Amino acid sequence: MAFIRSTYLQLCVVVVAALAVTFPFAAQPFAHDEPLMLDFAEMQVETPWQQHLSDFDYFGIHHDRFFQTHPRLQSLYLSLVLRVSGEPSEIPVHAASAVFAVVGGVAVFFLGRRFGAGGLAAALFFLAAPAFFVNSHLAMVDVPGTSLWLAALAAFIYGVDRDRRALLVLAGILFVLAEFTFYQGLSALALALLYLFLQGREKLRPRYLLPPAAAALAFAAYALAFMGAYGEPPLLHYRYGLPGYQRSLANQARGVLVVLGGTVFFPPAAMALFWRNWRAGLALLFSLAATAAWSAVKAATGAYDAGTAILLSLLLPAGVMMAYLLAEGFVVSVAGRLRASRSARDTVFLCAWFFGVVFYCIVMLPYPAPRYLLPAVPAEVIFSLRTVRGALQERRVSLVALLAAVLASTLALSVALGLANLEWARQAPAAADWTREWHGDAGGTTWFDGELGYRYYMEREGYRMLPNILGESRGDGPSNWPENGPRPGDTVVISPLFGAWFTVPEVMVHLRPADIHISRIDGPLTVTDESDISGWSSTTLLPYYLHLDGVPVELQVMKVVAAEGKLPAADVEEYPEEVARLIPEKFIGGEDGR
Repeated sequence: MAFIRSTYLQLCVVVVAALAVTFPFAAQPFAHDEPLMLDFAEMQVETPWQQHLSDFDYFGIHHDRFFQTHPRLQSLYLSLVLRVSGEPSEIPVHAASAVFAVVGGVAVFFLGRRFGAGGLAAALFFLAAPAFFVNSHLAMVDVPGTSLWLAALAAFIYGVDRDRRALLVLAGILFVLAEFTFYQGLSALALALLYLFLQGREKLRPRYLLPPAAAALAFAAYALAFMGAYGEPPLLHYRYGLPGYQRSLANQARGVLVVLGGTVFFPPAAMALFWRNWRAGLALLFSLAATAAWSAVKAATGAYDAGTAILLSLLLPAGVMMAYLLAEGFVVSVAGRLRASRSARDTVFLCAWFFGVVFYCIVMLPYPAPRYLLPAVPAEVIFSLRTVRGALQERRVSLVALLAAVLASTLALSVALGLANLEWARQAPAAADWTREWHGDAGGTTWFDGELGYRYYMEREGYRMLPNILGESRGDGPSNWPENGPRPGDTVVISPLFGAWFTVPEVMVHLRPADIHISRIDGPLTVTDESDISGWSSTTLLPYYLHLDGVPVELQVMKVVAAEGKLPAADVEEYPEEVARLIPEKFIGGEDGR
């Protein structure tokens, strides 16, 4: 893709491409963790340096001081956007993310050029990757943090290679910005030190060590200040029971490979690109056979539907091949003349970059998700382009034609997933509109059960979040049901798709079914599943799903009654089967509930 010779023209193409993947989705409703970021941003309009939300309900659990995760630089940036726009609004908030898409694209351009992958090709593949494309406009920390992470690394590497003081100073600033956007930014400091080590003793000089050292000291000062203010360290590790949480590291690793296989390149194209020798071919065939057999067994027993079985049989082998190719490159480079070969040193660096991100995603994060793995995508893209370039030159195959086909298929997948994510996000304001239209004057107070974007739009209509008594059993604070919760005559609107917790029997004894509304997210490709509140945001099995008949979006309207101690058996029969089987028999009574 060097048909555009001018560096400036190539950078213009990268900037236009970055804007093109961001602006078309600027009007998308808020979803995932965006409302939480906006809550922090609104707080920081008045108190810019405060790190917590006071008296905040998260998934219906009340917190006197709520920290969530990551430092508050991204929400501070959003608070500036709110100062300009006046209030949270989808278009200005999402459009403000375009600057980070540009920064990330330009950074990968220079990294791709430095590591022999071609700057324009690397940048375009990064921007077109589903992991980046679908997240590019969201007001969460992942794209801003990754973009600053990449920019810091690019400035540092060029500063070291060319001995440019200005670039080293810029790198130090960008390292600090990255680590104060998301904690994963700290891994860039380790990569900077590894790069110096691989370049030899002559590069281990104070002026090259200063940027990562200064950034490390800045974060240490922040951590000490945080501990002084709150009596506890920042939450660097948060593998705990969130939606999608994987208790098994093996399942977590499988999920990471599935996400990588489905969100970096178009999966079949990825598998074709990596079939470069007989060893890679055997690894691919073994992975395909094992995954297909497992999926077939699961489908036969009813655990997987046909779409899940097909996708898993594609995505997991593609992810395995990515990891295999990088592992093979690492072993070959380390076993060879590492010090004498710049190419071998670069390969080791790219492999350490990739597997470092994969490692902390498996060990330190609660679930695999495309947004968590974003920092690994450029390393995979650059390594793959280097590998394909060398293999095809030997076989005299048209590199431009092949890469253009892979890029086009990857972009097509990304557009489909972007539209699917847009359709999922639209369900939250649609649910709020339906509630207002059909139950706005039902009498009493209207409550809702669910989180994410659903909470944002329901609260804008004036509805209140149902208290979650699970917080008491988790030690997160006392339950405020029923003392400060719904009263007889109130209405509770429940959305299983948005993380409802209403299956708790102690709550259900207060509720009786009153109405149900079902719409559908049209398929065939969706980012959610009936068993997963958001596949794209928190992957339990797949980052996206194949549903020929779409996914139901169910709103259940419950009327609050005086608790009788047990649920009438006739009422239990009206619940969906997957809900009814969760109710212990001790909570079920006769016809009158006694």
